[in-house]
Amino acid sequence: EQIRYMRNEFGVGSIFFTDSSIGQSQKLLREFCELMIGQGESRRIEWYGSMRANQVDEELLRLVWKAGCRFLLYGFESGSQRMLDLMDKKVTVEQNYRAAEWHNALRFPYCASMLLGYPGEREEDIGETIKFLRKVCPPRVGLNWYVPLPGSPDYARLKNEGVIQTNDPFEWRRIGEVNQGRVYADITDCRFRELMVDAYKVVNDELPAEIVKRWGKGMAAVSGTGRRGYLAKAREWVRSYAAPQPNGEKA
Repeated sequence: EQIRYMRNEFGVGSIFFTDSSIGQSQKLLREFCELMIGQGESRRIEWYGSMRANQVDEELLRLVWKAGCRFLLYGFESGSQRMLDLMDKKVTVEQNYRAAEWHNALRFPYCASMLLGYPGEREEDIGETIKFLRKVCPPRVGLNWYVPLPGSPDYARLKNEGVIQTNDPFEWRRIGEVNQGRVYADITDCRFRELMVDAYKVVNDELPAEIVKRWGKGMAAVSGTGRRGYLAKAREWVRSYAAPQPNGEKA
């Protein structure tokens, strides 16, 4: 009823559900899909959401597509099982691969959100993430630099371990700016920056041609600013990076 109201009163043509995952309750998701189909709303409005790889199968993807869903975002995060375990993702690399391949087979657009720089990450882990992206070739990729936000378990742990040494409640504003960010991985700062550039090269230089083959030209623009512009921007912030020191000064 709310969707119908927004469509009729405000001309809304699409909706993004901001739940951390629309698959938390399979029962509710299936009931919602059946209502969208049964009441004809699936033909009038399209919708999007986030999903976990361990919550989908091919049958469910076919159902949500029939119900009007046209895009799903996955926090795959890493191609390394060791890193997924450190992140407590409660998902396997095999489940990530399987979810991506189902989408590829069904030509159901999705985004692979990946996280680099998590505490404990090593160069070989980033290599596994790049391998994952090359193999499944998602039509959209989000590469993210790890940021431990205040209030999160990671932030509390890093502070207790003495990695984060600040009592400034506004610290998150600084560490949240990637070009001012710190490296928390088990990789030297310089090498991590190089690996980030390598990852952006894969996403913005290598993948687009394969995306055109698999998905068509409409899906080829992996980044919103254009692949060359985005890569140039990535290189700029990665190479100009200067890690803040505990006293607030830069190296």
